[in-house]
Amino acid sequence: MNFLNNIGFTNNTISIFGDSIIYDNELNKIYFTYHKAFFEPNFKNEMLSITRERFIPADFFNLINPLESAFIYEVYFFNSFLDAMAFYQIKKNISFNHALFVVTGNNPKFSYIQYLKKDYTNLKKFYLVYPNSFYGKMLDIKIACYLKGINNVSFILKDNILTVYYNSQSVSINRNYVTLSMIRKALNITLPYKTFKSKIAKSYFEELILNK
Repeated sequence: MNFLNNIGFTNNTISIFGDSIIYDNELNKIYFTYHKAFFEPNFKNEMLSITRERFIPADFFNLINPLESAFIYEVYFFNSFLDAMAFYQIKKNISFNHALFVVTGNNPKFSYIQYLKKDYTNLKKFYLVYPNSFYGKMLDIKIACYLKGINNVSFILKDNILTVYYNSQSVSINRNYVTLSMIRKALNITLPYKTFKSKIAKSYFEELILNK
């Protein structure tokens, strides 16, 4: 795991996620083996080339604490496994003793949230930890709507103007000013979910690299 150490991950963080990480020295690649894959009876792998800047999305749940589902009360959503690891390491002041880390990839589905709520019935808090970018904010909005049971929201981006359609409503916003809070107010829907954004980088993984 020298590569993970070299980019800033501690041995403690690697050990927490260690069951999901395979390093291939010959191919110079990292594989993430997920504990639970959607709609598949066997494990599902994500392959990440060390030289790549973008991560191949995958749909999986990673339980960082081996607790029964009844004792899981919080969920943190990410689009990248490495971002989840970086967030865990950077946010040392947060207790994750009853938390579930969910990596949705870049194209989350409404069915994922249905599966989540069916399997984990005592969830009380939801945290959106997507990148601090336009696309990351779109993921915030999509997951927040899904959590509220809203699956009929659609988006069209044209000439830097994002138009959001919901039921018979629509709202148009310059892409530079799109936030979950703004969408909530514009559509008059309650989306009381907290977001985490790195203050110095586009993602927590990038922040980890900057601070190593």
